[in-house]
Amino acid sequence: MTIEELVVIMFGLPFGIFLILQILIRIIAYLFDKFYISKKMSKATLEFNLPEDGDDFRHAVNGEEYYIALNNIREDVRQIWKYRALPEEQFNLVDEIYKMINERINEANFRG
Repeated sequence: MTIEELVVIMFGLPFGIFLILQILIRIIAYLFDKFYISKKMSKATLEFNLPEDGDDFRHAVNGEEYYIALNNIREDVRQIWKYRALPEEQFNLVDEIYKMINERINEANFRG
């Protein structure tokens, strides 16, 4: 059995159309590599003098975890604000805390 016969049996395509599709796939892969994958990403290097800058180093390394924790706290406060029946004084306090957390996050996002 020839390759042409296998292609016709497997894909139901004439061998010529199969070759054209194969060439198109290679062209698309080349273009994708050239314009998307091979672009170099910018890099930033942070340097710390350890152990003197140990706290700053830990903050830089754990920044994403801190941000996630802060967003989880914000969501917890929002859940209290939205779903719990609170007396007006407590509701106002939770509302003020929620706004304060959002302001701090927004301030940090503008600086970064």
